[in-house]
Amino acid sequence: MRAVRFIVSVIIIFPSCICLSQARVILQTGDTSASAAMSFFYRFENARFYEPLIEVDVGPDGAGELRFRRGESDEIIDRKFKLLPATLARIRELIAASRFLDSNEEYQDKKDFSHLGWVTLTARAGGRERTVRFNYTINAEIRELADIFRGIATQEMRLFDIDTAQQYQPLDLPKQLEILESDLRLARVTEPEQMLSVLKEIAGDDTQPLIARNQAKRIADGIAKGKFKSPVKGSR
Repeated sequence: MRAVRFIVSVIIIFPSCICLSQARVILQTGDTSASAAMSFFYRFENARFYEPLIEVDVGPDGAGELRFRRGESDEIIDRKFKLLPATLARIRELIAASRFLDSNEEYQDKKDFSHLGWVTLTARAGGRERTVRFNYTINAEIRELADIFRGIATQEMRLFDIDTAQQYQPLDLPKQLEILESDLRLARVTEPEQMLSVLKEIAGDDTQPLIARNQAKRIADGIAKGKFKSPVKGSR
């Protein structure tokens, strides 16, 4: 009789363990229909900055668009990009960890850093949408999200400037590579790996200045060796 009771208990408990295990996998991978259909929007605004407006749209598959203005010009510069799967997964993970779509938390801290600009974050999933705006926050997940999106914008703007220099101003290329290297050292680039193909192309292009080719090779080697950190926590 005791053996029967034991078998029944195992039968009842075992499916529960399976469900809990599956739930943990879902939380860790973010592989749910809601998260898979999630899209994001980021905006940075500061009229005093050289880039007074920066916007980043990211779709459910990681395909995105950067739009930005420079100086006093009203021209909008745009670039298409595709995030690495690990970056998109981390964004979804942070949205889930912060309960962004369900929370009513005001992320703006009592400290006012509006002179450094305003950040707007939006997430959309399953017919739901939430937008928040702040200039400074102590919420770790939201702060990392803002840093990741700003890092995406930075890497795409650097790629734009490097491409422009390659085509029209070769003598300006060493300066642009120097700016990129500085951003990498300060962990301002979300996906350093995305720079590798361009850097390797420059390093092997005899039509580019020798100093630029040497710079590009040095930076590419540093990226390949994991020398540069990213705003994505735990990425390095």
